[in-house]
Amino acid sequence: MSNWTRLNIHYRDTSDVGGDGTSIGWKVMVRAGAATIQSDGAAPDLPLSSIQIKPTSTIPGVTISNITLTAADQNIVEGIDPGAAPVTGEIAITYECGTDTPLLGRQPDYYFVDLIFTLVEVNP
Repeated sequence: MSNWTRLNIHYRDTSDVGGDGTSIGWKVMVRAGAATIQSDGAAPDLPLSSIQIKPTSTIPGVTISNITLTAADQNIVEGIDPGAAPVTGEIAITYECGTDTPLLGRQPDYYFVDLIFTLVEVNP
């Protein structure tokens, strides 16, 4: 599913008086909200490794990382400290299913897993 999820990012590193803050950058992380991809019916749950996450971004100068989904936070987009200027742009997420863990031959069902995205500043 290409560009299925879109995140609009607005990050500004400022101090209490409006000048440049102390961070050295920012990052967006993602993790699954459960240990498996859960079945909605009687089929067995699927491993999280069934899903690959491949981000793209309109934000210049960022580092992009493709990941295999896990229940631990993983960096998908990282940027450097912009000074007091804001960082604004979009991150689009493409999902690939069954690339590391094949799904052919699995029982058909509806499956779900919550994805938790977190934007944080990186401090020295």
